[in-house]
Amino acid sequence: MSDFKKNPEKYKKFQVTVIMQRQEIANNPWTDASWKALGVMIDNRHDPELKNFERVVADGDIEQYLWSGLPLALYADECESYYYNIMADNPLIFVISRANEVLNLPEPFVVTASFDEANAYQESDDQVFSVTMAPDIYRWIEGFVLENYVPEKKYKRKRKV
Repeated sequence: MSDFKKNPEKYKKFQVTVIMQRQEIANNPWTDASWKALGVMIDNRHDPELKNFERVVADGDIEQYLWSGLPLALYADECESYYYNIMADNPLIFVISRANEVLNLPEPFVVTASFDEANAYQESDDQVFSVTMAPDIYRWIEGFVLENYVPEKKYKRKRKV
């Protein structure tokens, strides 16, 4: 019996840390900085109450921030989207953020491996960053997809005359 079947709750959700980078932009009338996500990694602290935000690099015009304790959850009804993501040449993790006006930065609040979920957030004007999927996250999602995804059977439509 696979470990997924023995302990399914373990595989639905875990915490991750997001690394974001801010770079100053000179002579731009609309913005003073650009943001990008650098990576997403598993947060091994396993404490849902332990959410953390800290600046870890401040070097000239570049700053890097860590957001810890963000959930990455998998859902059976999103398996098709996960499947197409992990089968792509470059599997991605999507970091969805909203502007934090007080701190003047995009604040991540959702991390997902679903193209469909990321697209829905992007259409609602949230900012979506994408990063290459880390190997340990890839293996976790791959196991979840193998255990839960059943592709729909393809069939030919009959022509109505």
